[in-house]
Amino acid sequence: MGRQTGAVDVTIRTIGPEEWPVWRELRLRALADAPTAFRPTIEEESARPDSWWSEMIGATAEHPRGGSWVAWSEGEAVGMLFGRIDKEHTVLEIGAMWVDPAARRLGVGSGLIQAAVEWARSLSVSVACLWVTEENVEAVAFYERHGFQPTETTDVLRSGSHLIVRKLEKSIE
Repeated sequence: MGRQTGAVDVTIRTIGPEEWPVWRELRLRALADAPTAFRPTIEEESARPDSWWSEMIGATAEHPRGGSWVAWSEGEAVGMLFGRIDKEHTVLEIGAMWVDPAARRLGVGSGLIQAAVEWARSLSVSVACLWVTEENVEAVAFYERHGFQPTETTDVLRSGSHLIVRKLEKSIE
């Protein structure tokens, strides 16, 4: 049940519990590539046992309000996005969004966002939100091109960091 993007040979689909190693590999690649884009550090995530990854992806795959999407190109995982619908069933919370540098500007990120938003819309969710590091101007511009607007809500990236993350939102009705 994948979706083709406008990019060359890119398919996006949710992953199942048995595919946790794919998510782990993508997550560690993302943290190595963009350490200031995510709250956890590569050291924290690398230290997690395989059982943690298996349980986390298994719980997400089986949860009716959550999903983990992976973008594939020529058999290789090149992008990821996590989505969860809040308890009130009104907001799609997007996280863990990352696209391999070699696959950027090919429609992968757009396809990931679209897949999660379409899923949430099918469940009558009306708003999507995410957090982005303010200094990551390319990511901010990408999300704004997809209709996300900055809110007044900010936080620090992680304890001890000087980097600020801002919450962005968009209507998906």
